[in-house]
Amino acid sequence: MPAALNNLTDSIFDLALSNRSSPLVRKKALVCLSRMLRKDPNQFDVKKIFSPLSDIFEGKNSSTLSLVSGGASLLLTVLNLVNSDQLK
Repeated sequence: MPAALNNLTDSIFDLALSNRSSPLVRKKALVCLSRMLRKDPNQFDVKKIFSPLSDIFEGKNSSTLSLVSGGASLLLTVLNLVNSDQLK
């Protein structure tokens, strides 16, 4: 993967799963991350996604309905693409 694309991927991953940006930006980054994951499933470490996603679903740090919706989209994508062996 080219370095510029790798930097963009890291930035989107950080925007989607950190609490530093607004819920609207995070939701859009979650949906983008979901699409990127569908395009290239081997691009991300799936285990790094679950902990921040659980914070969204548990309502930590002011989760909104749109943020939960974006998180659900990413979670469904992850569950559809990975083998259960990868989650252990």
